[in-house]
Amino acid sequence: MKKAILGAVLVFSAAALFAQLPGQKFTLSARGGWGLYCGGDYNTAAEGYNDYINAFYPLGPGRYDKFRTGFNASLEGVYWFKPNMGVGLGLGWYQSSISDNPVDFDDEYFDTFYNINASVGVMPVTLNFHYQLPICRDSFLDFYFGAGLYFGCFDFHKDYEYEFYDDIGTYDFSGHTTALGLQGGVTFNYPIVKDKIWLFGGVEGRTTSLSDFSDEWTEAGNDYMGPYGGSGTGHQFWVFDQLVGNEKFPLFYFGENMPTASDIQNSRKGSVGGGGISFYIGAKVGF
Repeated sequence: MKKAILGAVLVFSAAALFAQLPGQKFTLSARGGWGLYCGGDYNTAAEGYNDYINAFYPLGPGRYDKFRTGFNASLEGVYWFKPNMGVGLGLGWYQSSISDNPVDFDDEYFDTFYNINASVGVMPVTLNFHYQLPICRDSFLDFYFGAGLYFGCFDFHKDYEYEFYDDIGTYDFSGHTTALGLQGGVTFNYPIVKDKIWLFGGVEGRTTSLSDFSDEWTEAGNDYMGPYGGSGTGHQFWVFDQLVGNEKFPLFYFGENMPTASDIQNSRKGSVGGGGISFYIGAKVGF
């Protein structure tokens, strides 16, 4: 086994020795793909709600979904100040969504029902350092890392029905925020036209935290007292720990004021994540 690994290293090193990096001064790339999304406090609270439902309202079939995966795409221009080193400025987009998510709090006597649609979209503006490593002939690896300014939007829509109050309505929250983040990854580049056009595939990891939203919200419904509604700004996505006996459940809430009570701990503005791992393919043009 050790001999096989050593042989592979020697073959790779010999190929890299005779390989040449492209001679371009500037490249422009476009890519798209799919990836895993880290949903931050939203995912943690969704799991907390599911534990709460299983413990106290187990009869209903619906449970909270989480942000898990989503589409990603980006453009990046790189200036190569050396054949193997460059600085890139990029603009991207990635998202994750939850659609038609029914949730039931059913205690046999009265049912509370939600249907949730939610989405998170992130547009990072990135500045990356690139380092290219030749591997064979005109193919090469491109390692990169850097920082970014992440513009995020979080949309949450809930249809609700409270059977006890004969209450049916909807609630909408649309929030946006900005945050700093880090990203890094590696691509494998294969030439289509020497020193001009390459196809590539790669993987990228990101870390950031989207919270403290500026928002617009609306609510409209009808209960036993008649129709009601409202709209405005100033709501937040809050998360907190709900104490029930000796158990603690992480939950979330939308509203103007931070939740406070004797059985509530760790109330704070919540995050909907923003980090994750993306897998992608793309094309690159050299000038």
